[in-house]
Amino acid sequence: MAQVLAKRVHTRLPGASAGERDPIGIAASDIVPVAPPLRASRLIAVRAAVGRAFINRNYALFMAGAFVSATGSWAQSVALGWLVLELGDSEFLLGLTNFAQMVPLLLLSIPAGALVDRFSHKRLLLVAQTGTMLSSAVLATATILGVRSIPLILITAVTSGLFNAIGWPTWSVFIHDLVGPAHLRSAVALNSARFNLTRVIGPAVAGVLLASYGAGVCLAIAAVSALGVIGAVLAIRLPPFEPGPARPWLASLQEGLRYCWNAAPVRRLLLVTAAVGFLAMPYQTFLPAFARDVLGRGPQALGLLLTSVGLGAIMGAALSGSRLAARRVQSTMMALMVGAGLSLVVLSFSRRLELSMLTLAVTGLSSIGYLAMANATLQLTCPQALLGRVMGVWTVVNAGMTPVGSLTIGAVAEQLGLTTALAGAGTLCALLAITVGWRGRRRLNSLPPA
Repeated sequence: MAQVLAKRVHTRLPGASAGERDPIGIAASDIVPVAPPLRASRLIAVRAAVGRAFINRNYALFMAGAFVSATGSWAQSVALGWLVLELGDSEFLLGLTNFAQMVPLLLLSIPAGALVDRFSHKRLLLVAQTGTMLSSAVLATATILGVRSIPLILITAVTSGLFNAIGWPTWSVFIHDLVGPAHLRSAVALNSARFNLTRVIGPAVAGVLLASYGAGVCLAIAAVSALGVIGAVLAIRLPPFEPGPARPWLASLQEGLRYCWNAAPVRRLLLVTAAVGFLAMPYQTFLPAFARDVLGRGPQALGLLLTSVGLGAIMGAALSGSRLAARRVQSTMMALMVGAGLSLVVLSFSRRLELSMLTLAVTGLSSIGYLAMANATLQLTCPQALLGRVMGVWTVVNAGMTPVGSLTIGAVAEQLGLTTALAGAGTLCALLAITVGWRGRRRLNSLPPA
């Protein structure tokens, strides 16, 4: 009995304050705190770390659903690239397919950003994800039934891009809704790490499925996986959306564009990101051709190449959320841009799978690290009332410039060869980072790390 009482004296009810008594009548103020056992301390530390990583219930739900959906999307990306090569046998068609999927982002993301500032972010995400799921389902059904064709692929790519033009700006703002500005940099870094972890898993699984069962199965998995985000968004609980004061549509768009141009650090950040989207990011479009024509390998090698990009990107996402990166924002982003460009140059000379995988890991680290840092910095800089429109512009310069670069690099690859096109794009990216990025280093380094 004495041992039982000794244990009770050294415990405290959860939430008890000084002066309160537990059921056996011992005052909380009389309790002498003792350190928990070592094993319990470790368990508490692990739980606290997990809680900090996922920030809150809503964000954890969103990341879980996004993980499922993005894994399927990467499976679709692998299958689609290989399918285009089988049907058209052309690097230009690879670039054209990417252009068809991404060009709606270039044309419509800025008007969609105005929608984000006016309407419920949950509803916009549900519309975007449902439309993407249906377009993937149509292509999967056609492929399984044997009626696949390049025109059908291009049509479904454009349709998917139309819904992405709504979904992508909304996605960034929705993360801001879930965590608030205090945790935004960590949330963006974790979202980027989650996305790129699926870049590791999705292509690896897709390479096996593609070799064993064909592209139709990969596309069908992508369609079903879209339910992950849809279910997560439906389960998330947020206060009712309160739109800002209604303004004429054109005036609202002009206000967002005027801010992006007049705020010098924001303008520079957007212009440099546009160059990254045009020069550095299109390389992913041409990895199917690189695996087949340069390395002489098949779908499984393509899966390994994309997996390497994902592993590097996870490290880049972790770097983007570090305190070191936050203290030297522009200097770190400039170094990452140089790394992305030089790694593409090295890739253009590689003829071995192992070297290509290592080089692509560096490319993934550099490019994704830069984009994650730029995304968080932009959101922490701009006013909340303009966030949707600013992120619409961000989507244009980030994702919208990639199809233009893909089409351009694809055309150069048709004339001069894929390796020459990759080397040229990488060289220009590195030179741009050194020249333009160096001039503005003080401006962005002066922004608060938040």
